Amino acid sequence: TLIAPLWPGSSNISQAFYIVLGFLFFLTLAGWIRRHGSVTAENALRVAAIINAVLGLLDFLALDPLLEWVRTANYSLANAQGMLSFARVIGGMPEPSAFGTASAAFFAYFSAAWLYDRRRANALPALANAVCCLLAFAATGYFAAAAAVFVLSLRARNLLVVPQERQ
Repeated sequence: TLIAPLWPGSSNISQAFYIVLGFLFFLTLAGWIRRHGSVTAENALRVAAIINAVLGLLDFLALDPLLEWVRTANYSLANAQGMLSFARVIGGMPEPSAFGTASAAFFAYFSAAWLYDRRRANALPALANAVCCLLAFAATGYFAAAAAVFVLSLRARNLLVVPQERQ
């Protein structure tokens, strides 16, 4: 075993850059939500969830020429993966695990919103992204969806009896 001191290199510098970039994105988004309100933010999230589901549907239908405007060569490499003779759906993401996890997050948010208000505008993105999560055949997506179902089930008993107004 050779022990060497840690020196700046391309991989650890780029990781620090991505962490800072993610933090700056979070601050920007938080400021935008503060200025425009949570209803506008939820509508933007709904648009993102619908786009995610549409890209997943295009990938499921193997309409790769339509997805070329979203994907780069790196994305195309992960598009050929399969699981038990089924093609893994990646939508507009680089790999199935990213798509499955993003779909699970959209499923969790809009399922929780539906439990509160029973609006079809929340049920449809939840269902569409649940299907996308399943079609990704990704363990991370399945784990995220299972965790979401567990947390939602803790609140569902009360909310299914009496819908509540969200603040």
